[in-house]
Amino acid sequence: MNAGPGGFRGAPVTKGLLLGTLSTSIIIQASKAVRRRPPLLVSLFTHAFAFRNPGELLFGASLLYFYRIFERQWGSAKYGSFVATTCCVAYALEAAASSGLGWRSASGPFPLVFANLLSNFVLLVPPMHQFTVFGIKMTDKSFIYLASIQLLLSAAPGSLVAGGAGLLAGLLYRLNFLGLQRLRLPTAVVDFVTNTVGRLLTGPAPAQQVFVTPTAAQLQQQQQALHQQQMQAAGGMGGEFQQLGGRQQGAASRGGGGGGAAAARVVEPSPEAVQQLVAMGFDEAAAMQALRQANNNVEAALQYLL
Repeated sequence: MNAGPGGFRGAPVTKGLLLGTLSTSIIIQASKAVRRRPPLLVSLFTHAFAFRNPGELLFGASLLYFYRIFERQWGSAKYGSFVATTCCVAYALEAAASSGLGWRSASGPFPLVFANLLSNFVLLVPPMHQFTVFGIKMTDKSFIYLASIQLLLSAAPGSLVAGGAGLLAGLLYRLNFLGLQRLRLPTAVVDFVTNTVGRLLTGPAPAQQVFVTPTAAQLQQQQQALHQQQMQAAGGMGGEFQQLGGRQQGAASRGGGGGGAAAARVVEPSPEAVQQLVAMGFDEAAAMQALRQANNNVEAALQYLL
């Protein structure tokens, strides 16, 4: 979560979802001329991942990428459990609608997009900025809502069925229906994915600097060489310059200490600001640390946490 604002670092589940969605969507769109009926498992996989036209792919992939903020906040294990739980519920609802009412749902990860929208984005992400467009007051969240509406109507009525199933699944998850929030992926599954696909999706670890501690003999040689250079540069007037430099250095040290003490003062977070961030779902210790970094500015602290 504190890995930085951009890219996929700390979000391997989102990266895997996007890779699956982009690759299957491009393959399906490129092979539309093939009339051959694919096997059942292939049909289920493409139905879950592949958007059928470039417009759906653009808006759907953008929303999936935006929702990586929840994976960073919760961790990949919990977010992966949310993805598996809500998708299973949504696909069960889609199957019921298809068999009972004859409503066919659109292909693509519509359920996950709209489960994230209702369960997480609407309730957990506060508006940060407000502006007016043609006399209509809007917030920065409006862009996500507009993109979601465009995606919901892109392949109606199938997209309405799939999106509605996702919204209902997100609502059931948020209400903790039948203990959905307590469900977790089995430890064996998490370990297997982490040790196989997870390593490919997270990429190489950042290079670490290695510091070599010099030996006592090397330190003594360096000190002797430095002392000789100072004696040669100072010459016969070295003592006077050293005394003057010592007085200036002492004064500078005292002044620097005062400046450092002033810079070290940190604005303690107010209880109201801490409570506001805790109400959004953040840990109290992490909220206090973020508020200290942001000088008790809630908006800046929220950006730091996200």
